[in-house]
Amino acid sequence: MLNAPQSRALVAILSENSIEAAARSAKLSKGTLYKYLKCPAFKSELETAQQELYTAALFKLKSATSKAVAILIGLLDSDDEGQQRMSAKTILEFAFRSQELNLDDRIAALEEVVRQNPSERLSFASF
Repeated sequence: MLNAPQSRALVAILSENSIEAAARSAKLSKGTLYKYLKCPAFKSELETAQQELYTAALFKLKSATSKAVAILIGLLDSDDEGQQRMSAKTILEFAFRSQELNLDDRIAALEEVVRQNPSERLSFASF
């Protein structure tokens, strides 16, 4: 459990873009902040909070994806041929990139199987 100054420091570190700015915001010295950053309990709380912020940001991005895709699809019907072409190109690029990522995952899985069974003869039909 963090004490009040540590809690202020945690919030300040998460919201400011430098240790100096975080120290000012938390009304603590830079030295105190650096001392907190060496404390295992503080570091653990900070890492947990950072992960929660990251997860929340990813969730926001994922929830906006459907809207972005709908807009791109809607722009395919634009009166502006340049806009249509740009939307079509963007959609196709993402579709191809998605397929590439899928292939990368499959190749990595195959490599892992081979790595785990180096002396065993494998048949690709089993994949």
